[in-house]
Amino acid sequence: FYWLRSDLLRRSGVLDEALKYAREGIEIARRNRVWISLFDLWTVLGTIYMDLKDWENAKACFDVVLSLRDKFPEKEMFITTYTRIGIMYMNLKEWDQAKLFLEEAIERGEELNDVPRLTKALISMGDFYRLQAKNREAIPYYQRVEKLANRHNLKDLEYEAWFRLSQCWKDIDEEEFRRCTEKMFVVQEELDRESGGVSREVG
Repeated sequence: FYWLRSDLLRRSGVLDEALKYAREGIEIARRNRVWISLFDLWTVLGTIYMDLKDWENAKACFDVVLSLRDKFPEKEMFITTYTRIGIMYMNLKEWDQAKLFLEEAIERGEELNDVPRLTKALISMGDFYRLQAKNREAIPYYQRVEKLANRHNLKDLEYEAWFRLSQCWKDIDEEEFRRCTEKMFVVQEELDRESGGVSREVG
C-alpha cells in the first residue's frame, strides 16, 4: 500500500508526498525483510528522484535496487527497472551505460514475451539513438513498437510510435513524415471513439 500510494502520488505530480510514503514504506519493508517490497519501493523512490531531476539520488536508489536482484525470481519486474535506469543514464549523457541497461531490458522483455514492458523498452532504445541525432538507427525500434502495439491493440503506444517515427522522418523523407502524421490521426480517432467521442466539456 505504501508503494501504491507513493506511485499514484508520483504520477499525479505530488512528489514531496510521494517521497514521504516511499521512505516510510522502505523502513517498514526493511524491518520486516520483505525483499519484493523493498525492490518496488526503491524503484519508485529512484523514479521520483528522476522526476525531480535529482540524478545523484536516483542513481543511489537504483544501485540499491540492483543489489536486490538475487532475492526473488520475478524477472519481468527488471524490464521496467532496467528501462528506467537506461533513461536515467540517457539524461546523464552516459550513453554506454544507458545502452547496456536498455539492451538488457529488451532482452528480458523478449525472453518473457512481456509486450507492454518490451514496447516501452524499445521506445526508450529508439529515443537513445534519436537524442543523439541518429534518426535512421532509431527508426527500426519505433517501427517494431508500432507493429507490436497494433497487434496487441495498445493504441496509446501505437500513437506514440507513429509520433516518434514522424520526428525521425521529418528531416529525412517528407513523404514518410506525411504518412506517419496521417497514421497518428487515424489512431487518435480510434482512441477518441474508444473513450466515448467528445472528451472535453463544452460551455
